[in-house]
Amino acid sequence: MTNILITGGSKGIGRAIAEELKETGNIFVTGRNEKLLKDFKNYCICDLTQNIEILQQYIKDNNIDVLINNAGEYIYGEIDKITMNNIQHIFETNVIAPIKLISTSVSYMKAKKWGRIINIGSISGVIGEAYATSYSATKSAFLGLTKALALEVAPYGITANTINPGWVETELAEKGIEESDFSKED
Repeated sequence: MTNILITGGSKGIGRAIAEELKETGNIFVTGRNEKLLKDFKNYCICDLTQNIEILQQYIKDNNIDVLINNAGEYIYGEIDKITMNNIQHIFETNVIAPIKLISTSVSYMKAKKWGRIINIGSISGVIGEAYATSYSATKSAFLGLTKALALEVAPYGITANTINPGWVETELAEKGIEESDFSKED
């Protein structure tokens, strides 16, 4: 059976993916909220910016065939008001952590000559989003990463793709609305 890891699987898009795929393989979910993760048989509590080494070992121990990089952060605000800490945090979560997880997963996938890497991006990484420059930048970087990765791993029977959803009613999106001048009706 296929081993599928979904980051950010405790809520929102990640949880929906985990629920949808649970009949297709062994589902492993990660997130920061143990209470929400306990609904799944296999889970790993991990903050991608604090203790990613735990998740990297978890990937090795469970021979992950399909990696779904879904976890992400969103920052809304004017570019001249964003702090360096905010910028470092969003890039660590949305770009650097997925690269580390991909790097860890690819060795096993190459040896097996099969694997799937699915990165959940955002339409904001394709067309940009005013007042979400750092978020748009990370999702754009994610898209470039996936394109290059797909070329690199294709000879090993591994595919890499990005899904770029638009606005989805999740806790992360609701937080973005609260911090902006937008409403659900806009």
